Amino acid sequence: MAHEQLVALGVDVDALIERLMGKEELVPVFMKMFVEDKNFLSLGEAIADGSNENAFIASHTLKGMCANLSLTVLYRLFSEQVEFFRSGQWEGAVAMMPEITAEYTRVADGLKQYLGLS
Repeated sequence: MAHEQLVALGVDVDALIERLMGKEELVPVFMKMFVEDKNFLSLGEAIADGSNENAFIASHTLKGMCANLSLTVLYRLFSEQVEFFRSGQWEGAVAMMPEITAEYTRVADGLKQYLGLS
């Protein structure tokens, strides 16, 4: 059942387990680290403060985390947002926040359920 839960959250489970060198027992460890990470909060704060540099750093960090954890939809969204920040299109990056927030919340809530934290 656990793999199905992860797939439903947009996790490429096979790629993740390969990235973890076959150590499937590490999946919950790294997913818990993602759920506990504060970069999404930092991204929202940086956008509210108008801090382009800090928003870029938080979004870029989240992009890397999502890539490493094979969180495919979030990775795609953060990749787009990072490109907006990188090219100086602040408004485009900020305009993505409702979609990013909805998907991040869906995934984080699902991971908490997967981990037994909710």
